[in-house]
Amino acid sequence: MKAIGNSQLIVRVLLSGRALTSNDVSKEIAESEGKTIRAQDTSSILSKISNPEKSNLGFFIDRTMGENAFYYKLKKDALVLSEKQAYGLTLKKGPNCFSVEELKQQFPDLAKHIQPGKKIERPRKRKIVGSKTNQEKVPQPEKEEVASDPKEVASDNSQISSEEMDTSHMLLQKILTTISKAQDININLTVKFDI
Repeated sequence: MKAIGNSQLIVRVLLSGRALTSNDVSKEIAESEGKTIRAQDTSSILSKISNPEKSNLGFFIDRTMGENAFYYKLKKDALVLSEKQAYGLTLKKGPNCFSVEELKQQFPDLAKHIQPGKKIERPRKRKIVGSKTNQEKVPQPEKEEVASDPKEVASDNSQISSEEMDTSHMLLQKILTTISKAQDININLTVKFDI
């Protein structure tokens, strides 16, 4: 007897018709089948089979973003499919493949969900400042000569002159202006003055 693969187990759980996260699916498989599938593996498989560009079952899976995770739910109309048919829709070829043409013949009501060539909008990944793709987009401040040693700025524990304070203030203002013009970045700024 051939062992059931992870994708088929995931499809079996989706046939419950409930909205589930990848963690929920992994837990349910562990409880019902006694098989452990890592959440990231489940997430990867769910991402693939829910995408109509990669899997025909993707036309029948609703993928919605929750507070911290994606929820996957099989459309109500598709709950008429058997496990073998639903799993067959995830396959592109082979003896277990269930083609769109077979689906349309056996379940004409499901044809309304099939929209070939329709692009599914996926959430964009966040950009990380400093990555090679973003370095040219972030404006760089003009370089000014600043004393690298704090002792050079205020020697003999004397007070900082108003001229030096104005220069520091202007430099800080220039940096903040440059940063505020850049888009899609998160900045944590810590300033420490030792006088």
